[in-house]
Amino acid sequence: MENSVPRLKLGDVLAVYEPIHVLGTTFTLSLAFFESSVWPRIKTNRLSNFLIISDRIGLSRAYQEAPALKLAGREYVATAAPTRRTFHPKVWLLIEERRALLLVGSGNLTQAGFMENLELFEAIEMGPEIKCSAKLREDVQEFLKGLRSLWPVQDLSDELPALRALDQILKAFADLPSEISESKECKRRLFHSFQGKFTELLPQLEERQTLSVASPYFGGSEKGLVRLKASLKAKRVAVYPAVHRDDGVDLNVMQKNSLEGFEFHRMKVEGDRFAHLKLISATGVQGKDWIFSGSINCTDAALSAENIEAGLWRPLDKKTSQAYFEKDQAPLPSKRTELATVNSDSVSGSIHFSAVFNGSSLKLYPAITQNPVKDVSITVSTSSREFNAHFDRAFEDQGSLNLGLNSFGKPLHFSGSAVVSVSAKSNDGNHVEGKALVDDSTVI
Repeated sequence: MENSVPRLKLGDVLAVYEPIHVLGTTFTLSLAFFESSVWPRIKTNRLSNFLIISDRIGLSRAYQEAPALKLAGREYVATAAPTRRTFHPKVWLLIEERRALLLVGSGNLTQAGFMENLELFEAIEMGPEIKCSAKLREDVQEFLKGLRSLWPVQDLSDELPALRALDQILKAFADLPSEISESKECKRRLFHSFQGKFTELLPQLEERQTLSVASPYFGGSEKGLVRLKASLKAKRVAVYPAVHRDDGVDLNVMQKNSLEGFEFHRMKVEGDRFAHLKLISATGVQGKDWIFSGSINCTDAALSAENIEAGLWRPLDKKTSQAYFEKDQAPLPSKRTELATVNSDSVSGSIHFSAVFNGSSLKLYPAITQNPVKDVSITVSTSSREFNAHFDRAFEDQGSLNLGLNSFGKPLHFSGSAVVSVSAKSNDGNHVEGKALVDDSTVI
């Protein structure tokens, strides 16, 4: 694949634009990598909003990196999606005054996702002299509105920088001029979980078409593959599981050999790069072949929209599609890979909130339906200082917690990025905790 498909470094693509608004979504992220390797490539002269939304688990890594961060909560906002669903889309949207760049792909905002893995992003420009389908524009707007719907119903746009940025991005995209065309070249779609199940969004196959699937993860089960084959009415399915670092695949090898209508191949990859890309393609009938790439692993949770995911669908000829699925002559390993299981609450805590410093106080806003907690210890950590406070109760009636500058026994102030940690007891006496990056609304 790597020798046949045009390649550009993602950082080089981001550097082309001089955006007013930037939105990035990711499952996991390294903000230390972002600040050192990606942010310097962004042209910030006209930048008004830079918003990164990640999964709650993914953001937990950023808390560990907080002492090394300088710009989080000050030059850009990084926030966890306020949902208990797995948040997994990899979508970037850069908006200038009269044009926009949409990137949809498989790579997380990490060194591995941007530089080391084999990943795939589709890049689409939109603007007054760039033809674009009305459906694609609607898809993007629906995705943005879907993100906005994750936050509480009450309007906190004036108080939460993340919501303020998202609302302005929504408006800027809606106001973007574009030339509408419905030619074959423009029949691209952004399919996402806010629209429904991917097994229902993707077209069913013709009798002579073959379905090809490349995925690093299958949930350790053939269930997603079987669901996809049945839903799209595929007779033949060629599967390309990624080979993991332990030289295993995320499938039961004995089981896969007994699946009717499936054949399994090893994808050709340069060197020892991990094939983290996710592809679904239908080929065999001229004029009806297509490819779908994005964040969607071949797992039941991803395909059924239990997770929040996104991918780009477009028509494709058979020859080009085959370039994405180059077979390696080496056989697939027989070993099943060992993957760590993660309990979301054990990693990101069971208290979920946003933290905003407005110059006169630090306010904590519950991000997901949050029961009141008691015996509350709060710590604000910066690169050089730590502030501590204690309260009897917090988050009564889903309300915010307002901490004055002197709530910590000494004046609260910081010049770099900061993290708030909350440790408390639920009403039934269980220990609960959570963390959030502080958004400094006086400078952001």
